Amino acid sequence: MTKKLKITLGGREFTADLCLDEAPVTCAAIEATGGFDSVVFAANICSNEITWNTPCGDLTVLENKVFEEEPGNVVFYPPWGAICAFFGPTEPAGWCTKFAEIVPEDLAAFTEEADKVWYRQGGLVSTRIVEEDE
Repeated sequence: MTKKLKITLGGREFTADLCLDEAPVTCAAIEATGGFDSVVFAANICSNEITWNTPCGDLTVLENKVFEEEPGNVVFYPPWGAICAFFGPTEPAGWCTKFAEIVPEDLAAFTEEADKVWYRQGGLVSTRIVEEDE
């Protein structure tokens, strides 16, 4: 069994590989929530990203630090206590912890769904860590 991040957006579920070795504290904090629903509160702030709050607002550690974002990166942004998921070229806003990466076979569909968020901010997003057979 291996752990994966599951993001549900627009009624569609997407899978991301966790960076368990590179960001163990962040992954553990997200997993300890037991999964949560949130509302997308921002889209395209830096261009080609969506952002939603987490119950991990007290997490301030930076691990696996990234500044320039690649499509598919899923990061925790400590100043906002939020997750940002990137789906295209993005201007950086600050240092983040990369804790997951959307699997290549889901990236096109995630991009399609995330791009719609610009027009309907406030949409529901679910986040959870699950165990899957390899």
